[in-house]
Amino acid sequence: MVIRKPFVITDPRAFFLQPAVPKQRQYEALRAYFLEGRPSQEVARAFGYSPASFRVLCSSFCHDPQRWRWTELIRFCLDKLIHLCRAGSGGSSFQVVGFFR
Repeated sequence: MVIRKPFVITDPRAFFLQPAVPKQRQYEALRAYFLEGRPSQEVARAFGYSPASFRVLCSSFCHDPQRWRWTELIRFCLDKLIHLCRAGSGGSSFQVVGFFR
């Protein structure tokens, strides 16, 4: 029997810190600004926006929050989490996650 050290596929924190999808990037930037209270210029720089474009994003969100639809982001997040769970648990998945599919 060969004993191997654990194989880490990916760092789950990167999913949140380095968003790959534009909607996710917008969500994470808005969350950092409105919920964490980080300065707008810091958030803009961290998520790849110019200060002016981030102000426009915030203004758009505040003006009409109902226009923002997060279903695409939620589906992407669930798919990514399912992948991470399966990779870390030898192929099994959680029944709770299956409920949302």
